[in-house]
Amino acid sequence: MVKINHDPKLFEEENIIKRISKEIKSDRIINALLLAHGFIEAYLLEILLYSGQINIKTLNKKVIENIERISFNNLLHINLVIDNISFELYQKIINFNKKRNEIVHEMISIDINDQKIKKKIEKQVKNAIDICNHLSTIYKNKIEERTKMFEK
Repeated sequence: MVKINHDPKLFEEENIIKRISKEIKSDRIINALLLAHGFIEAYLLEILLYSGQINIKTLNKKVIENIERISFNNLLHINLVIDNISFELYQKIINFNKKRNEIVHEMISIDINDQKIKKKIEKQVKNAIDICNHLSTIYKNKIEERTKMFEK
């Protein structure tokens, strides 16, 4: 479960790429994969929240807690249905999530030090960074739209 943050600095592309790259350079490729997945999920949640017409700050704690419990797949589908993300981006996220799940579920039977395995995981991390870049643009646009809405 991801927590609602509302700190746009945490979602700046440079910060995300730096944090994920740091894990790769430190030879913590699995951490990079999981961190990238976490960023994608956090973006999906934040984008959803910035899509509505109400001021997020007026939501009570129980509503916030329920929103935070929305699963990754449901966040993804909701964002697709309300046209926050394109079908192409949706497919990229679905594919990344599928590959990530395969890797995580194979952890007990794979040799993480095998260079082929590392390259396979690194490829997925790079795909995730690309997805984060797309989501970052959408997120920034949503914040701009909300700012204009509440300035009126």
